[in-house]
Amino acid sequence: MGGLVRRGDKDDLLGYAERLGTDKLCVSSWKAINYDFVEGNNTVLGLMKAAPDKILGYCVVHPRFGEHTLNEIDRCIVKGGMVGAKLYPVAPRWRADEATAFPLMEKLSKLRVPMLVHSDPVQPLLNLADRFPEATIIMAHMGGGGSVANIFATIHDSRRRENVYHDTTTSLVESGTVEEAVRVLGAERVLFGTDYPVLDPYTQLAKIKSAQITEEAKSLVLGGNMMRLIGRRRA
Repeated sequence: MGGLVRRGDKDDLLGYAERLGTDKLCVSSWKAINYDFVEGNNTVLGLMKAAPDKILGYCVVHPRFGEHTLNEIDRCIVKGGMVGAKLYPVAPRWRADEATAFPLMEKLSKLRVPMLVHSDPVQPLLNLADRFPEATIIMAHMGGGGSVANIFATIHDSRRRENVYHDTTTSLVESGTVEEAVRVLGAERVLFGTDYPVLDPYTQLAKIKSAQITEEAKSLVLGGNMMRLIGRRRA
């Protein structure tokens, strides 16, 4: 866990959830992304046991580890109760559409669990969505790539790919992106995120609360959509 803004440990997570009025937290490990995904996933499994009514775990994996990666999905999702996967395809780690990812995508598609994917660059992720239409892909940071123009372009590129959802977390202080995503994709394909503890969760929440969308749409974005997605899981 850990991060640039807060500690990201159990007390920190639960304290922030209480202050924001958050019922459930989807949590993955920064250590699992940058160091050792087994050790990082173990940390999240521990958090899930410590706060089973609050913390929903995401299993972080790297496809180039082959069978070990597939076994980690079994350990953390099938047996461990995690609700989804976190993939971080940033060069030189790997590309989202490279062949090593295909067995992983097939497994996750069959399980019908959502996968949150870092979207830089965007095109390989869109290629992956085209190749695996049964997969549930959450595009992190709305595919921003560091600019509002990229966010708007990626929203429109995602429109015909009905298996692609957008996570509203961005480090940009922008206006209109949430409204555009809801207008183009529909509120059912937009999901609230914070990137906590790296980013300030209050800013990310304010972006949804202040958006010029209906209260029904806000309810979907702020939790309804995610609960629907994790409810589709197969055993």
